[in-house]
Amino acid sequence: IPDFQHIHLSQMFSKKEIENRDKSFIQIIKESDVVVLSSFDALTDLKNFSSEYQNKARVLQFVSQPNSRYFELNENDKNKVLKKYDIKDEFFYMPNQFWKHKNHTIIIEAAKVLKKNKIEFLIVFTGKEFDYRNPNYTIDLKKHIAENGLDDNFRFLGFIDRGEQLQLMKNSIAIVQPSLFEGWSTVVEDTKAINHVILLSDIPLHREQI
Repeated sequence: IPDFQHIHLSQMFSKKEIENRDKSFIQIIKESDVVVLSSFDALTDLKNFSSEYQNKARVLQFVSQPNSRYFELNENDKNKVLKKYDIKDEFFYMPNQFWKHKNHTIIIEAAKVLKKNKIEFLIVFTGKEFDYRNPNYTIDLKKHIAENGLDDNFRFLGFIDRGEQLQLMKNSIAIVQPSLFEGWSTVVEDTKAINHVILLSDIPLHREQI
């Protein structure tokens, strides 16, 4: 079971989807010999969700293992990627899918403050730009950015190659992870694996993971 997000952020799920998740999770817990969770935060949720089966639960925290070629990338590789995406300045990077709980909105609110204080900055977003639960999410983000005169401060690169993603992570000022909820964040694990800097939202899972 990846996480119990629908319990904490029920407003982001339909009633039917919550019912289906509850039903599916109960079936998994009852019929499995062992239930694997990726964090102790999720283990706490399972105990509250189905305390009579908590003895089945095991926590297995996965890690990120970038391909060895990543560590061989040189200045030419860096310049090639930055040129491809027309990134000429230092930048912050948020490599998340465009799901509402990833909380891109708070980045735009922070950007408005920076702009007001005449601070120059660039924020790069990558990831699939569709959330089936909120199909207008990315459209609304881009509209909000345009309405506040922030078009020059944001780049939407879409779904990119894994090697390019790691190159952008490596060459950013910092990676940004403002999620409202996570089960166990691959972005955080990637950051740890490449020994870089990350700005995290203050949620229990992130405290556990970092």
